[in-house]
Amino acid sequence: MGCGPKHTYPAARVTQSIEEILKKENKIDASARIVGATIGVVTYTRLTKDGQIPREVHEMMGKVLQTVQRVGLSTDLPVRFAMVSIRDRKSPNELVLVRSMEDIRRVNAEAIGWEESLNRTLFNPSTYTPGEESFVVEDIREEDFLARQMAQRIRHYFTRDEKTDQPLVLADGVYNPADRHFRLAVLVLKPGDPRESMTQMLKIADQVLSGYKYRNYEFVEIQDYMN
Repeated sequence: MGCGPKHTYPAARVTQSIEEILKKENKIDASARIVGATIGVVTYTRLTKDGQIPREVHEMMGKVLQTVQRVGLSTDLPVRFAMVSIRDRKSPNELVLVRSMEDIRRVNAEAIGWEESLNRTLFNPSTYTPGEESFVVEDIREEDFLARQMAQRIRHYFTRDEKTDQPLVLADGVYNPADRHFRLAVLVLKPGDPRESMTQMLKIADQVLSGYKYRNYEFVEIQDYMN
C-alpha cells in the first residue's frame, strides 16, 4: 500500500470520478467540470411542484454535494470551492449551492457546527435557458464568496422572525479589488431604527470576516438605500 497513489482521485480524473460515482451509486446523471479552483456540477430534474421545492430535490442536492466533497477532499487538485446546480428540465428555474472546501474540512473536524456550516453555504435561486446545455462554472474568489455570504446573512437576519407578510429585503455584496474593500448594497422595507439596522449589518460583516480570519482588506462600505 505504501507504493500506491497518495490520492484516491488524481487531478486528471476528478470530473470523471464525480460523474461515475453519481451515476453508479445514486442513479444521477450529472456533468462536472473544473474552472480554476472550483468544481462545478449540474444535473436536471423537476425542480418545483405546486410552487414548492420537493424533498427529493433537497435529497438530490445533498447527494451531489456529498460526492463533490468526497472527491474534492481526496484529490491532489487544489480545490477551494464546490458549486452544485440543480436545474428544472422544462422551466428556466435553477438552484445553485456554493460551499467552501475549507468549511467542509472544519465541519469534519468539528471546528464549526452544522448550523454555522449552513450559514456559510450560499443558496442562490437563479435562471437559465432551457434547451441550452451550456453550464458556466465561475472560478470563485474568496473575497467574492465572503461578500455574498455577508449579503445572504443580512437577508436572513431581517426576515428570520417573520412568519407572515415577509418584508422586502434586498442585499447584494461585492468586493472591489482596486481599493480592496467590501461593498454591501441593502434595501430593507421594514420598520425599525435605521442606526440599529446599520449596526447589525456591520456586526454581520465582522462576524463573517472574523470567522474566516480574513484581513486582506481596507474597509467595509454599506449603502442603505432607505436611509
